Amino acid sequence: MATRTWDGGAASDLWSLADNWDLNTLPFSGDDIQIAAGFGTTFFNGLSPLTNLTIASLNSGSNLNVSEGVLSINGTATVGADLSLTGGTLALNGTSSVNTFTQSSGSISGTGPLTITGASTITFGDHRGTGTTILKGPSTISSSGFYLDGGRTLRNENTLTWSGGQIDLNNNVDNTQIDGSGTINNIAGATFIASGDFASSIAASYFADTDTGAD
Repeated sequence: MATRTWDGGAASDLWSLADNWDLNTLPFSGDDIQIAAGFGTTFFNGLSPLTNLTIASLNSGSNLNVSEGVLSINGTATVGADLSLTGGTLALNGTSSVNTFTQSSGSISGTGPLTITGASTITFGDHRGTGTTILKGPSTISSSGFYLDGGRTLRNENTLTWSGGQIDLNNNVDNTQIDGSGTINNIAGATFIASGDFASSIAASYFADTDTGAD
């Protein structure tokens, strides 16, 4: 295990380019990742050889985009800027915190809590696993909706506005039924708004053989 530091030496900001890392060495499984502020957006896009990478921790002061592949973080993850998810899977198994969050596809998974301190914008995507997604800033769910399953909890602590698509509390991911329906927890003092005609329904469906949805 080593600490791998981003220096942005390549022509594009892809994690899969060795020139972007100190000593021109790609991250390995179990590494701690450090990315300072001021690098714009770095991109984990699942390109070989980083199609499925498990790291020990992440500390990023710059924006991070995950678009393909699987990035797993077993310890603390901090993004002091924007975390955007446009595809792929980001598995968070430790305590994680991001400033702002944008999701148009892909999956958040894992057992650890994810705290979003600022605004969240979700137009499509899936949160699953036994962890909790905590919305501390104003948040929106719109367009194609949102899937919440595998026992995951979405906890709203601010104002959550749902204006489009279905919220599905037990999703079928990649044709695989996942045990454990999701939970939305709107804490005391928080506001959940269903706005307009395009916020279609909140549903529980696609139960697996041993799943009753009772959890």
